[in-house]
This record gives sequence, C-alpha cells and structure tokens, in this order.
Amino acid sequence: MKECNQVAYLFEKIPDDIWLRIFSYLSTITWCSTLRKVCKHWYHLSHNEVLWRNIVIPKTCHITQSKLDDLFLYNNLSVVRSFSYFPDVFVNEAIQNLIKINKNLQSLLIYYCFDLNNTIACSISKLSKLENLYLNYCQFIEDETIANIAKKCKGLKTLHLGQSRLTDNSIIAVSDLQNLLCLKISFRPKFAPDGVIMLDKLKALTYLDIDIYRSSTLLTDALSRLKLINLTNLRLKYFSKDNDECLAKLIENKKNLKYLTLVNSRITGNFLYAKHNLKKLTVTKCFEIGKVFYAYFENNGIDELHVPICPRYGVGTKFQYVKRLSLEIEVKLFLDNDITKVKSLMSENLVFLYLHHASDEMVLKFVLENCKNLRKLSIFSSFEHQRINRFSLPENQSITEFHGGCFAFTNLPLKLAYALPNLCQARFEIHKAILGPLLDIVDVNCKYLRTVNVHFNQWYDIDTSIFQKFSNLVVNIFYESANQQPHTVKFSI
Repeated sequence: MKECNQVAYLFEKIPDDIWLRIFSYLSTITWCSTLRKVCKHWYHLSHNEVLWRNIVIPKTCHITQSKLDDLFLYNNLSVVRSFSYFPDVFVNEAIQNLIKINKNLQSLLIYYCFDLNNTIACSISKLSKLENLYLNYCQFIEDETIANIAKKCKGLKTLHLGQSRLTDNSIIAVSDLQNLLCLKISFRPKFAPDGVIMLDKLKALTYLDIDIYRSSTLLTDALSRLKLINLTNLRLKYFSKDNDECLAKLIENKKNLKYLTLVNSRITGNFLYAKHNLKKLTVTKCFEIGKVFYAYFENNGIDELHVPICPRYGVGTKFQYVKRLSLEIEVKLFLDNDITKVKSLMSENLVFLYLHHASDEMVLKFVLENCKNLRKLSIFSSFEHQRINRFSLPENQSITEFHGGCFAFTNLPLKLAYALPNLCQARFEIHKAILGPLLDIVDVNCKYLRTVNVHFNQWYDIDTSIFQKFSNLVVNIFYESANQQPHTVKFSI
C-alpha cells in the first residue's frame, strides 16, 4: 500500500510540462483514445494546445472508426496547424471532419491514401491559409481538383503531387501560385511540352522534384528550356542517359542552382561538362553510370559528392578534388571481392561509406585502418557463416554514426560496433536470434552513444523480457553517463 502511495505521490509531483513532452512523442490516436481516459489530470492535459498544433497519424497506427470518432468528438482541432495522415483507411472521413472544424490549417500531408475521394480532396480548397500540401500517391486526384486548390489557396509554398495521374493542365493551374517555393510532380505520357514550359512562371521556385517516368523526348526537351532563375535544388528521377544533353541545358548558366540529385537514372556524365555552379551532386540507386562521369572528377572538383561505384568504370577513380565524398559500393559486383579494387576508392576526403554484400573481412579492416576522416558507415553484409572475433577489427576514432543490417543469423555489423568507441548514433536492423549482442553494444559504446534505433525484422515471436532487459540497461547506462546529454532509444517494427 505504501509503495502505491509513493508512486502516486511521485506522479503528482511531475510538472505538466514534462507530461506534455512525454505525450508529444506518442501518436495522436494513442493519447486521444487511451491516455486521456486514465485520469482527470491527463484528460485536461490532452486538451492542451501544445499537443494539438501538429497531429501525425502514422501508417503503423491501427486506426478504427471509433478511434477516429474519438479524435474529432473530444477535440481541440481549432488550434491544429499541421495534420499528417498516412493510413490508407478512413482518409475521406478524417479530411472531411477536419475541414469542417478548422479553416486555419497551414499544413496538410496525405501519403499513400489511394482511396482519397476526389470530392473530398476538392474541399481542401476551403483552407485559404494553407501553405504546405502533400498529396503523394493519391492516384485518383483529377486536374480539376488541383485547379480549384490553386485558385483558392494562393498562399501555397509547398506542393507535392508525386505519383499521381495528372496531366499538364495541373501544371498550368499551379503556375499561377506566385508564392510557391517547392514543387514535386510526376511527368506522365499525357503531359504536353506546352504545359511544362508554364513552370517558368513560378519565379519564386527554389526546389523542383520531378519523376520523369516514360516521358517523351519532346517533354524532356521542354524541361531543358526552363529558366527558373531562383532554383537552388533540383531532383530528377528515372532520367535516361539519352537525355544527357537536355540535363546539360537545364543546369547550364543557372547561377543559383547548387544541389542536383539523380535517382534511379541512367547517366553518361556528359552533362557535367556544361557550365554550372553545382556545390553538391547526389547520385543514388544508379548503377548504370558512364565512364565520362568518373573521368570528370579526375580533373574537376565539387564541394560534396555522393555516388555509387560502377565496377566497370568507377574503380581507380581519384576523387581528390572533391571536398566531401560519399560512396556506395556493391562489393559483390567486384569479381572475387578483389580488395585491391575497393582499396583504390578510399581517400582522405571520404566521409560516408555504404558497403553492401561485403563478404571479405579484409575490406572492413582496410576501411577502419585507413579512412581516418570517415564519419558515417553503413554495412549490409552477407557473413552468414563466418565467425569474427569481437576484437579482430581495428579501432576507428572518427566514425560517429553507424547503420548495420543483419540478415539471417549474421552478427558482423554488431561485432563491428566494438571497433567504434566514439559512436554517437546507431541503427540496427536485426533478427531476433542476435538481439542479445545489442546489450553488449550499448554497454561498450555508452560513453558517447546518444541515439539507438532498433528495427526488428521478425518481431512477433520475440520474448518481451528481452525488450525490458534492453530498456533497463539503456536507461541505467544513460543515467550513469558522465556526459549528461539528451538520449533517444527507439524501437521500430
């Protein structure tokens, strides 16, 4: 009885600010449908404006009609400024209720909601103060809806319409948004070049993200003629190597264009020889890269470069003129995992390294011994049947962030963490059979470790006592740490 009274006394002594901070880490549905029913104190706290300014309903949330009713029945939605909805159910009911209650919403984010009704989406135009609108993967949105939103929501600064079935009529409507700073859109075969040219009317645009999926040469040629004088960040997806000349024209003589990202594209590298002012180039998920691309960096520099290495052309490239280098290496593509080929890519300016299928431990030893300026290391390995001693790898003092993917029963990435004494952030994607070694990892790296993110590939048959043991250890280590800084421990499934 005394213990219960002591616990109740401690709960009463916790300030409201602390409770609000704790609640802010939970999903809106959780504290709205569950926690607010615990006691009167928590019920009153659940109406605090701090909790209602930004509402996020994640995709992992098991939302039901009753939970959604609770959200809008016992609500404080008039103070909501940002609403993010990810589940693919009840989206129409959620948006309809929200718009009825709150006309002052500033940000609305809807992802992967394939069932979003076009009539409901059209009612978004009633939000005259809307500044940020995300309608990604909402495939049933029509041009008329986008035109209506663009006409009524003149204050829009960010608009995402990725993976939709819109035509160039939507671009024509969007081109009237003079305050638009950020635009994401997907080009489809139905797009006409005349519509693409209308993007030039967006004088304030600084960020442009385009998916060029199955687009015609006429369309990419129209894209290359855009001036966009204030554009600073350009991201292109599914760009074909046949359109290198168009890309060169697009980036040429744009004084403010500093950042270029190419995703899932086939490139030769000819566009780099155009006159440009790029400071950062990111090439990802592109394993068809021409020899010209790598040859450019033998004699030219850039402040920051992130690029995958193609075994055919990339090996032997000296990125000596690049200030900050990030490399993605698919080691299994190198014949017999030839370590000499991988060694040639390591340089003093290497700050991030991604190794995939690195089945030779000598590669890892070389990286740890020679990459003294490396800050982030990601390893997704295939060491299923090898046993490596926990102290067999050399220590690296520079690496502060580590991302390890462990498949089957391999535990090499976890063993590797012992060689990183200055680790600050760690993310592990693990199998239940190797959850135990995580306890040792946290214990060994407790001096600087501040963030631990654990993703379980198979969670349903994990003993809950392991979760408890891990949590207790983390709390004790962090509490006793001499360097008192904020810590984060996150479990994701």
